Formats: sequence, C-alpha cells, structure tokens
Amino acid sequence: MLHPIPEKDYDPWRFELSSIGKWTLWNTTTSADDLTTNTSIVSGGADGSKQALKVTLKPGVIYQLFTRDNWVCNAQLVAGQKYEVSFWQKTDAAEGSLIVLTGIYNNLPSWSWNEYLQVLASDHWSIYFPDIPFEEQVEEMFGIWSNIEYPLTETITLPASPELMPSAEWKQVRFEFTATSAKYESLLNTYPQFALLSAGSADVNWYLDDIQINLIEE
Repeated sequence: MLHPIPEKDYDPWRFELSSIGKWTLWNTTTSADDLTTNTSIVSGGADGSKQALKVTLKPGVIYQLFTRDNWVCNAQLVAGQKYEVSFWQKTDAAEGSLIVLTGIYNNLPSWSWNEYLQVLASDHWSIYFPDIPFEEQVEEMFGIWSNIEYPLTETITLPASPELMPSAEWKQVRFEFTATSAKYESLLNTYPQFALLSAGSADVNWYLDDIQINLIEE
C-alpha cells in the first residue's frame, strides 16, 4: 500500500533512492521541523537493504515523525478492512531508554504541500490520481503500537517489555489494525506517525527502514 515513485527517484519507505520523500520531524519543544538538521540517510539498512533513515534525538524532547504531506504515495485504504503495518528499527540508545509509539493516521488537508515535488494536494491531486476525485479529509487515528503501556500514565517506567524495545540490532515490528472512520469509506491519505522520546542524558540515534502497510486477506 506504500510505494516509491522510481521515475522521480523518490522512496519514502525503504530509502533506497535519492529522495526520501516528504517527511516531517516535529520538535514539540521548539515547534519546528527538525528534519533537515536531525535526519540523514546512512548505509547498511535492515534485512539486507542498502540504506536506512537515521534520526538524531535530543534527550527529553518528544519528536513526531510523519509523512502526512507525502500524499503522492501514502496508503489509500478502505474503511472496515484489516491491515498489517511493519517496519524495522534499531538504536544506539542505552537499552530500555527510548520510547517509541507508532500511530496510523488518515488526514488529507487541501493545503498539504510537498515541496520536494512542488505539488499542492488541492491543485495537483489529479496528476497522480486521475481516477480518484480529490476530497479533503480531517485527521483520524485508527491504529497504534507502543513499547510502553498506552494510553500514557503520569509515570512512565522503563524498560518495558524487552522484546518491544529497540536495540543495537535491527528488529522488525509488526501489528494489525482495522481501518475505521466515522466520516469516509475511502481513506485517501493514510500514513504512519512515530512519536519518539529519549530518556537518556545525551543525543541518541534511532534508525528506521522498510515501512509497509499491507491488506490482510480474509
């Protein structure tokens, strides 16, 4: 359901082409996008791939990493159907010191601007999806994975379950969800959003690779 655009050298999911697409790394402390300063493509991806995305995290700062404005190749889902999300992660943070939450969102604002491709959702949608009418869709979340108890309580105890914690070795995360919506039958812009918080005392790196959303055939 998540796909690259090879003719534009554009791969937001496996990071094997020159452009990683339109990601946002939102620093909730400074209310700024830190993508340019805090991310890079590095060699040695997961499961034999060539490259991965490296994200540098400052301690005590909640970061939100997401692809809302990557609507040119985010997933398009059908409400009521069941899907599986998977991705690979690793970190150089001390074991048990990094919180990772992953939410699955659908949100298609008309003002969504992709500066890499110089396209605006309301004006350029038909270039990429000539057979699907543009429809502005408000934000909804219908799936979440976390390596800690969720919803969050006032006191967070680390480490949580060791098998869920990112470590120095690549680990694959997989979870299932049902696409639900109170408003739409066709979900036109579905994407993963990661929330990251380091409980250490120095900058750490988190690595991400091979993100997928696949339909579960029943």
